[in-house]
Amino acid sequence: MSESYIQLPPDGTGKKVRAIKRTVNGDEVYEEAYVIIDPSSGEPITPLKEGGNVNVSNMPSDYLREGGNVNVSNFPTDYPDSIAHGKLDDIYGKLDGQLDVTLTVLSRLIRYGRNISPSWIHGDEVAAPSANTSLVSHMVSSGKQGLIYGFYVSSDEENVFKIIWVSGGVTRSIRIVFGGGGSIHYVDFFALNEGYPADGGTEIKIVNVNAGGSGKMYQARLFIAEV
Repeated sequence: MSESYIQLPPDGTGKKVRAIKRTVNGDEVYEEAYVIIDPSSGEPITPLKEGGNVNVSNMPSDYLREGGNVNVSNFPTDYPDSIAHGKLDDIYGKLDGQLDVTLTVLSRLIRYGRNISPSWIHGDEVAAPSANTSLVSHMVSSGKQGLIYGFYVSSDEENVFKIIWVSGGVTRSIRIVFGGGGSIHYVDFFALNEGYPADGGTEIKIVNVNAGGSGKMYQARLFIAEV
């Protein structure tokens, strides 16, 4: 779209309208000039724009300016921007109180794929436990399912351990074999019994398959979440 102009009829002796003359696309054209005035005094108002930027110092003293800055509280109550500002304040207030919770939930989802926070179930040290002693156990709450995200087992000697739980009415187990004394601490973001959660009202436990030797110490822990 190209610029053009409209010629006005001659007005040799009529009132004059202020105009600015310039050349546009090779044509000499006149652009009408406007002056902004104060409606109550009739005096010209100094433009806020100066050097391409809004000059806040040119605002009237009773306008939006306060201490050199635009004071939002001076906006009229029915001014759209003042309403938007109020809504933004309201949104910020809600987010400010909920942000930590939101980030906590997000971190859980990233780590475990669920909004959960597993906890450790601690078993005390046991000396020379008999075969199939429950070194640590957790009873899953009724109406919940138990997920195993980790375990800790320590033994002074060679032995076999089992993590035992019931899923869908069927007893399940995971074997942990020690070829000698030592400890193992295992934690994962993926449940060891994913797809086979422990039934509500049943027990998750770690047992030693063989009896412990005289004076030999054993200990176990479970890292459990309920969903």
